[in-house]
Amino acid sequence: KESLEGRPDLKSKFQYYVSQQNIEGQLERLFQDPKVIDSILKMENDRDNGRRYDASTTFHNSRIEKILKDAKQVAWQHLMNDSPDIQQLNQQARLEALAATQRKQGNSQRADEVQALLDIRK
Repeated sequence: KESLEGRPDLKSKFQYYVSQQNIEGQLERLFQDPKVIDSILKMENDRDNGRRYDASTTFHNSRIEKILKDAKQVAWQHLMNDSPDIQQLNQQARLEALAATQRKQGNSQRADEVQALLDIRK
């Protein structure tokens, strides 16, 4: 997703759309899943007994991340449909990524061409 830096109006809309995804309700249902409960208890047991663990690799973390990622994707789609400005930002970010990729691959002429397109748009 593109950065909404400097666009408080779009950031606010995005946050609104995320809030409409009922994340709290999804998390409440998730925390009733016996596999999730076991994963949390195992993590807490490891922590309490001084064992190292990586919270990002736990079962429950992967499920939480999915809920958040899905909510953000849906919110982003709503924002894309609702705001022509975001479509332009999205296209600009893709061009910037293309220019960066071309530079990394040593194709500076192509990168300069893409950069010229970006400069025209500004």
